[in-house]
Amino acid sequence: MPSSRRLAAVLLALALAGCTAEARPTDDVVPTGTPGDGGALDAVADHEQLPPLESGHSVRGVVLDPDGDPVVLANQIAGDAPLHLLRRDDDGGWTDTPLTDQDSLGFSAELGVTDDGTAVVTGYADRRFSITRVTPDGQVSTVPVDADLDPDRIGTLNATVAPAGDVVYIGYTDPPAGASGLLAVDAATGAVRAQTSVLAETAGPPYPARLAVTPDGTGLLVAFNHDLDDITGSDTTSLTRYDAALQPLGEVSLVETDSAAATWALDLTADGTALIAVRIGDDDDAAGGSDSGMRLLSLAPGASTVTEVASFPERYLLDDLAVDPAGEWLYLAGLQHTPLPDDDRTITVVDLRTGAVADPLLLCPGYQLGDLLVDVDDARAVAATRCEGDGAASLWTLG
Repeated sequence: MPSSRRLAAVLLALALAGCTAEARPTDDVVPTGTPGDGGALDAVADHEQLPPLESGHSVRGVVLDPDGDPVVLANQIAGDAPLHLLRRDDDGGWTDTPLTDQDSLGFSAELGVTDDGTAVVTGYADRRFSITRVTPDGQVSTVPVDADLDPDRIGTLNATVAPAGDVVYIGYTDPPAGASGLLAVDAATGAVRAQTSVLAETAGPPYPARLAVTPDGTGLLVAFNHDLDDITGSDTTSLTRYDAALQPLGEVSLVETDSAAATWALDLTADGTALIAVRIGDDDDAAGGSDSGMRLLSLAPGASTVTEVASFPERYLLDDLAVDPAGEWLYLAGLQHTPLPDDDRTITVVDLRTGAVADPLLLCPGYQLGDLLVDVDDARAVAATRCEGDGAASLWTLG
């Protein structure tokens, strides 16, 4: 295998279980397919069930190590059990490393990997936001982040790991201060390299909904959701670019509508073009309307306006999205209708050159579509799901 991998996007979200569709595979029938023809990764080439944890598990993240093998972050479904790091052993099986330092998941568990294969995991440890590193030979070390991120005060917190695994970026809301904050943290020491505050200009502090590090590691894009009115609950969404020192380089509004709007997903191509999924409308707008649904937007580096790639009226649920580094194909995880979403775990492919949308690719009926990543070197995509039945997580390879 090649010694390096170019990854595009990590997706992780839980989806609701709802009505079922007919003619679906069962636990004993795995969909099969042939490798793609050099275009979209739109056929199932392989399927592997992960080793079960004690109470079944949910996948929090998947990355590829420098040898191209998957590294999986998972947690048990029941109780406050620790995170588990699963990685390939020399025999092709799995080594399970419980991360007992991480004792509070919240929304903060993220996964990255360094150039030497060390896994980088974020989360709370003894009420301190911390970074745990696991070397390829299983050595575990945890350092607290040198910042006051008291979970009793912080409203929400999202984190992302830089492509090289050397920096962790953190976005959080601080309601008592009426502001949001961004941190750039050294993944090995927990020291804060840079920080900035974003003051509330509306009804509440802007919520850093999605963070994405530029492929070259020199900048950060943050999608903020803004509460415009704390009485009606209306809101809007924007994207701000930052340099490595977290100095703002410009803000771009993502919508021009009176309807409620929120960013649900964000990913970047190799040249830094942002692909954004924005939900227009709220739960009361499920009947549809000219401004309701899910919109896919593109924002080129340095551009001040977005371009609409595709739209899905009356479709409100999306786990997340991933784009291939060349910017030709966009992969949508779990695109569904409301108010009764289907529980099939699917991938929907969009041709970014034409806007054409393919039929959904069914993986399995289940409860979660976890991470989806694109591996350019080996012309494959790797997806994680939790399927119906015994609830065990699976890895799917698309080609």
